[in-house]
Amino acid sequence: MSVALYMDVHIPRAIPLGLRLRLETRGVFDDQVNIEASLTRLDIEATRETDLGLFREYFGDLFTDYFNDRHKQLDEASLDYFRAFVNRNVRPGDVILTFNYDCLAERVLREAGLWNIVDGYGYRRELVQDGRMLIDGDSPCRVLKLHGSLGWISSVEDASFFIQNEAVGFVGYPACQDAGLRKVASKRTFVLPSYIKQLDTHPLPAIWRSAAEALRRSSEVVFIGYSMPFADSAAWMLFLTNLHDGQDILYCWHPDSALRQAEFICRTFELSGIHIRDRKSSVQEFC
Repeated sequence: MSVALYMDVHIPRAIPLGLRLRLETRGVFDDQVNIEASLTRLDIEATRETDLGLFREYFGDLFTDYFNDRHKQLDEASLDYFRAFVNRNVRPGDVILTFNYDCLAERVLREAGLWNIVDGYGYRRELVQDGRMLIDGDSPCRVLKLHGSLGWISSVEDASFFIQNEAVGFVGYPACQDAGLRKVASKRTFVLPSYIKQLDTHPLPAIWRSAAEALRRSSEVVFIGYSMPFADSAAWMLFLTNLHDGQDILYCWHPDSALRQAEFICRTFELSGIHIRDRKSSVQEFC
């Protein structure tokens, strides 16, 4: 239920030419192939060659710069239809699952008084402003980001974690800083768009468990504009093993999406004993 700043064809072009040529020479990146296939090949080869693993980690920085730039260029009016959706459809207690890296859902929900960063991501954060701890109540809604998020940094040594200032400011906390911010041996909490999903980085395991629980307990589930690509095999497993017949499940697909994919999704759920309704729609029309 999030508006995506999609990683479109500009992402491969944003890779520095020198790095792109080195990857192409090694046979692990192809500008003419979709980025999922290229990153999958890189994942496979990185297990054999250490320096390719370093190249792979660079993509987290690349995506971070890309989305930070998109956030800065954002036309606020372009979010009006998303604000309309939130005002009409989202209520306290709702849980939003998203695979997007951007922070648009949090920003709009924060504006509507339906989300805060204290525990809105499914785990608690503390913010500091001018040396003092920011006090905020529990978040009315949760946004569970199953593939990680812009600005999330996880330690590779322990369970420490923080969110970078740009993301904290964008979601509605300017001049604030994550209290956990420090120099650590770390990595970005990004599940890259590869067919090989790495979901073991803190806090992702806890987020996936929370998502499973939320799906099991929900009386109504709405999929909006999510094509359920084959690369998201973990997501397929999450939905098929935690949704159940008796829930009101609606799948909304974009008018430019392939009808065949929508039919396949509904048929797959039916084979698992889960009835799912579908509607040719868009987020704008759903509002």
